[in-house]
Amino acid sequence: MLVTRAREASEQREVPVLRPERFTAATGGFMTVRDDLLALRARLDEILTSLPDDVKKTSERRYMTVPEFAELRGYSSRTIRDWCELGMPHSGDGKGRRIHVAEAIAWIEAGGPRRARMARNGDAA
Repeated sequence: MLVTRAREASEQREVPVLRPERFTAATGGFMTVRDDLLALRARLDEILTSLPDDVKKTSERRYMTVPEFAELRGYSSRTIRDWCELGMPHSGDGKGRRIHVAEAIAWIEAGGPRRARMARNGDAA
């Protein structure tokens, strides 16, 4: 009865009731949060092993040098350095410059180079 009242009160406030374990018909027993996490970890491992090699290289490293990133993405080092000047996510300057891999890829795919050039030239984006 107390659990029912708590559940009703939480539904009225639209706050979900946290259940540390739940019954699953597939296993015929209770599945804990730990079991959920282990299942998710196994699924993530499956996904990571099925990724193409260039994506694996990217996901393994958070930062890359300009030549490494240029080779990974198929551009010249000069292009990558130019994009850094236009606002591509990076840190450092000169030979110490490191590209923030995930952020830089997202910037490129979102049209960052074109938008940055247009903004620099005063064109409407």
